[in-house]
Parts: sequence; structure tokens; C-alpha cells
Amino acid sequence: YRSHREAISALAFSPDGRYVAAAAVDGRIRVWSTSSSSLYRLNSQNRGRVQGLAFSPAGDMIASAADDGTVQLWHLRQGRAVRSTSEGSTPARSVAFAPDGSRAAVASNDGKVRFWDAAPPVRTSR
Repeated sequence: YRSHREAISALAFSPDGRYVAAAAVDGRIRVWSTSSSSLYRLNSQNRGRVQGLAFSPAGDMIASAADDGTVQLWHLRQGRAVRSTSEGSTPARSVAFAPDGSRAAVASNDGKVRFWDAAPPVRTSR
């Protein structure tokens, strides 16, 4: 797979092995189908280098942790971030989902692990 023009800083497989996600030092995340090598585009320009990537247990979301302290939840099919939070100026280094996908744990340079709601926002129709 041809990935990024920049060095890869994080890599993750989906739980079912159908997708692989790679983040580059420029903050971009790309996702490929492992069976067809088709590229799925995420509108994923992070402000900082992505240090951690994790797929949700269902495989439909990707969480990213960046060195600017930003943690984002990306919807794979929508190709966009659906939730974002900041750890302030402390770099976020790693992210992992709870087995049920409801929460994510984020590790940062200050030696703390923080938890946040990983459920995507619910859209209501009017």
C-alpha cells in the first residue's frame, strides 16, 4: 500500500481485519480495505502528529491521539470527525477503546490516563 509522503507515526487494524489505518507525522490519517487495497478518505488533518490510533470494537469508528493534546473520534463511513476533545497542551500519546466501545482511555505525557465518552453524538431529525 502506498501510504503517506511523510513518516508513519501510528498504525491500527480494525477488529475484523478488514481495514488498516495509518497516521503520518503530518497529522493525516488514511484507511485502506485489506482485501481490495481501496483507500477510504478521512477528512483528517490533525493539527499535531498523531501518536495513537485505535478502532472501536464495532470497527466503524477510529480514535486518534495527537501530540497537540487533541483526541478525535472519526466515523469511518462519514469520513469525518464526530467528536473532539483536548488534553490541553499535554501531548496525547495513546488511545484505546473499552470492550463495549462506550468509552476510550487516553494516555498523555503528564503520566495520567483520562477517560472520555466515545459514543458518537446522536443526530435527531426534525
